[in-house]
Amino acid sequence: HHSASLPLSAVHSDPDEAARRRFSPPKFLAVNCNYFGRGAERVAFRCRLSDETNAAGFVFQDMVAKETKHAERITEKVDFHEGFAETQDLASYLSRKFNEMLHCLPDFDPSRTPKLSFLSCSVLLLEDPTWPTGSRGVLVEKMLDTERFQWKKYNDNNGMVGGKRNHIGIDVDFELKQLEKEKSGDLGDISEGEEDSSDDDESISDIETEGGHGLD
Repeated sequence: HHSASLPLSAVHSDPDEAARRRFSPPKFLAVNCNYFGRGAERVAFRCRLSDETNAAGFVFQDMVAKETKHAERITEKVDFHEGFAETQDLASYLSRKFNEMLHCLPDFDPSRTPKLSFLSCSVLLLEDPTWPTGSRGVLVEKMLDTERFQWKKYNDNNGMVGGKRNHIGIDVDFELKQLEKEKSGDLGDISEGEEDSSDDDESISDIETEGGHGLD
């Protein structure tokens, strides 16, 4: 269980503190004014939860806030992020299934065999008077420590690796339906599917979770 008022990345980073603050979550989200990452559809900003309207109130660990990079879509707020959250949930489900299959390997060793996992995400609706619509929808997740742990992007949104297509993409709609079946208890048959900113200025926004819930 977790507080619906806290992003899942905060809950997972410090479960004890999240439980202690279940009924007194941070009121603000500090979002860096400059994005550090840019993709085909979204831009990514560094962000922190805060109890105050300044850096002295920062709590929990660093996070990433993602939002649309297209001006014509900023009015979609939470709706814009729904597909991304569903895809991330599906990826998490498939990674768990993959990890389960690893146990069948003859030389499986829980201490040495690599496992897959995906970051949990939440969608927040922020009250932001500086925003054109007065409110701003962002998807937040844990900030990875890329200085301590190096990483490599193995594929893009189209299944390309190093400019070459190395695998057949999955049917996302089909996999989402299978995921819904699992959550409802009706499993059926599951088939196998074939950054940089030096500006530390922060903008502070009040947090309001959509319908009282973050989207995982």
